[in-house]
Amino acid sequence: MRDKVLSLLGFAMKSRKLLSGTRSVERGIREQKVMLLIASKEMSQNALERLIYQREIPVIQAYSVEELSRVIGKKNRHIIGITDPAMAKAMLEFSEQEVFFDEN
Repeated sequence: MRDKVLSLLGFAMKSRKLLSGTRSVERGIREQKVMLLIASKEMSQNALERLIYQREIPVIQAYSVEELSRVIGKKNRHIIGITDPAMAKAMLEFSEQEVFFDEN
């Protein structure tokens, strides 16, 4: 099932339905465009919690920086924000990892 989420991530990149990089994702969150966050395993919980402070955004944290970067074709991407609701829903359905939300 991991391959399906990564495949959908590739489709999201090609259809421009994602934001990558901390600054772009932060701006997307502020503008309430981000429906799902995909964070690298290497990203700290504190950094992730600061990013989603008082927002209910689901987070999948199951892939390495290398996997995420390879799929979207950009280097050193720790965080990706999915902006399409249907794409986010499909990724959540295929995710094997337990998804968490901010509890504030």
